[in-house]
Amino acid sequence: MGKAERWALAHLPPEETSTLVHGDLLGQNILLHWEKPFAVIDWEYATRGDPAYDMAIVTRGASRPFQIDHGLTRLLDEYGAQGRPRIEASAVRLYELCLAGRWYRNALEGKGGGEPPDQSLQYVEKVLRRARAASGGREQG
Repeated sequence: MGKAERWALAHLPPEETSTLVHGDLLGQNILLHWEKPFAVIDWEYATRGDPAYDMAIVTRGASRPFQIDHGLTRLLDEYGAQGRPRIEASAVRLYELCLAGRWYRNALEGKGGGEPPDQSLQYVEKVLRRARAASGGREQG
């Protein structure tokens, strides 16, 4: 966990103006219809913050988000194509690492989905490897 913390602190994104983030942008909160625009529901965790956090909730640290090659890159490219400010993959990976760290802490405390702490820690390590790769392999921290 110390390695993850050092990497995260060394890769904090630059401060920018915050925007509205959903805070729980999972599939069950997105309504799709063939003939109507999509809708996002359940804004209970909405706040102002970094949109990379919402992207991290969508990808959840997966090695292949959406089970497609370059899923994170495609997501971020589409986000930018909508006129939104560019989000760097390393910023999303930072938040994924934070989420994985929270899940590990919950496992240690016996909260959450019931995963054993050793499995949660292994997941933190996988997300850290992807975070390092997204930042160009820099091993800072």
